[in-house]
Amino acid sequence: MLGLSISLATSREKSRLKAIEQRTGTSIERLAPLAAGEASEPPEVLARDAPMDTIRISGGRKDKVRPGDIVGALTGEAVGLNAADVGKIEIHDRLSYVAIAKNVSRAAVKGLNSGRIKAKRFRASIVERGQR
Repeated sequence: MLGLSISLATSREKSRLKAIEQRTGTSIERLAPLAAGEASEPPEVLARDAPMDTIRISGGRKDKVRPGDIVGALTGEAVGLNAADVGKIEIHDRLSYVAIAKNVSRAAVKGLNSGRIKAKRFRASIVERGQR
């Protein structure tokens, strides 16, 4: 599964970045620091290139929703996604968030809205950037 991670670090934290690179076996791309007042690419540009969308579901921990329930609903008959299309799942008290491959996210929302999770109906929608 691919993802995007952005870390902010000061020059004093270079040794920590090197330790992370050694431990993971992956190099970390470093961008040049910005001068005070200098504009950078807005986060929306980065988000547009992300391979996944985030779906918000109107059920959470207090509704007895578990990650396995959500995966089951997404990969079951109602939606029919592959497990590889489902990413990280976060369960909060009354909401849940699921990372879904962009190419199937709209179908996932439609299937979740017409189907059930644990025999209950929940609303699902794609989270617009900066809305969470």
